[in-house]
Amino acid sequence: MDVTKLRVGFVTERGLVEHMKKNSGAERLRLEFRQNCKLFLLKMVSKLFEKAPLKYPLVRNLSVLDPRALLKSKEVSTRKLTTVLRLLVETGRIEDKCCDEIIREFGHFYDHSLMSASDSFRDFNPHSGRLDEFYQEHLSNKAECRHLWEVVKLVLVLSHGQASVERGFSVNKEVIVENLKEHSLIAQRVINDHVHSVGGLLNIAYTKELLLSAASARQKYLDVP
Repeated sequence: MDVTKLRVGFVTERGLVEHMKKNSGAERLRLEFRQNCKLFLLKMVSKLFEKAPLKYPLVRNLSVLDPRALLKSKEVSTRKLTTVLRLLVETGRIEDKCCDEIIREFGHFYDHSLMSASDSFRDFNPHSGRLDEFYQEHLSNKAECRHLWEVVKLVLVLSHGQASVERGFSVNKEVIVENLKEHSLIAQRVINDHVHSVGGLLNIAYTKELLLSAASARQKYLDVP
């Protein structure tokens, strides 16, 4: 990287120019400053790669599940899937005798289902669409791809951490009171999860059935033996 072409920002660049006008030997300091900026960027990126999951071969090859990348090359996608299968075999997640069948099913899926639905793969938007729902639609109902679908489901859960489970413990702690029965706790959690899923109380659809059920809740409670 040519340090003279390194962009340090408008304000910083302006300050360097003004400093050079006032000091005759400022050119050397200017180059040293840019060199230090370069070293900082290199070390920062290196540190990010150390912490990023991209350092793992499995994560890098999971790009085979990106519908947009999948459409570009069957050969590259098959090679990445083969690497994923090898790593899953090494960790005991699948049996090696199933791999050839999975590769065959992938080839059949690519040549038939993918090509016939290429527009949906090309237009997939990861910001508004869910990958699990996408493959649920394109794979789950195809008996000829059942082994491939099992592998897709297996690798899609790898990125799921424990954050949602731990948040659930916090919610339970907030709603639990004395003499609270299990069914009451479950009901409150269902309500809480639904409110979060729709984006808040203002987005809840208050249907006629819901209002009638709420109005008769007290009577239902009294009728319980």
